Amino acid sequence: MFRDLKFSTLEEVILELDKIENAKKIKTTATWSFYQIIKHLSDMLEFSMTSYPVEAPKIVQFFAGFVKNLIFIQGKMFRGLPNPVAPSKREEGDHVSELKLYRERLNRLQNFSGKFAPHPMFGEITKAEWFKLHSIHAALHFSYINYE
Repeated sequence: MFRDLKFSTLEEVILELDKIENAKKIKTTATWSFYQIIKHLSDMLEFSMTSYPVEAPKIVQFFAGFVKNLIFIQGKMFRGLPNPVAPSKREEGDHVSELKLYRERLNRLQNFSGKFAPHPMFGEITKAEWFKLHSIHAALHFSYINYE
């Protein structure tokens, strides 16, 4: 199944990432491979600093604001929500290179001083909200990674 994780800072994400990278054995418990999870998280970091490939209509963004508030209050994302850019089947890939890129993007995000892209569902959000949202997002996906 999945682990119950809750992160509110990027530092917590990095600490868990250290544990995962130092593990002898890694197994994912859902459709996505370890590579796909890390690639997805890494891509989302990049998109927040550049632009997202998709954007919800403004009316959807308006109502999604209520969801955003709930995510921030609970400190968790909802499992199983539709994601139009999510992989539909398991694919393996070069997780070592993707982990390196993910770490580079985490570092770049922490030092980013430019204008953040609008979130595809939530629209304009602050830097602090981006950091918290990326942390909560990582907790959701890391919860599907088991390691020894």
